Amino acid sequence: MTSPKEPRDDTPETPHPAPGAYGIRGSATPESLILEQLSQGPKAQACRRSKAALHQLIRDAEQAHKARSRVGTETCPQCGQPRLAHYRLAERFHLLECAHCGHHGRGTSAAAARADAESGVGSGRDWRTAPG
Repeated sequence: MTSPKEPRDDTPETPHPAPGAYGIRGSATPESLILEQLSQGPKAQACRRSKAALHQLIRDAEQAHKARSRVGTETCPQCGQPRLAHYRLAERFHLLECAHCGHHGRGTSAAAARADAESGVGSGRDWRTAPG
């Protein structure tokens, strides 16, 4: 006995557009579409504004603490200008930052921060552009 053959499918293949053609990024699920719609609403905008205000308050508090923690000014080992600000931000954290060239050093004491600044001469460290 021979097995029956499957009937031939004469339906023409239609190419389906990619999800990107519908404005959907990546794989879309109903949950992701709902989350995307919610992230554009007025509550989401208010949340973003309040987060931005909170981050600004934190930045202002950090700057105020830094201004109160300034110990003095020294000569920068990299550029030779007397613009190396010395901050004692905590009991065991000292920070040196040059306002002229951006060179910096940090350490658990003033001597350690100064040694870090001197060891980094010529390394291109700049506290104004790079974190750390």
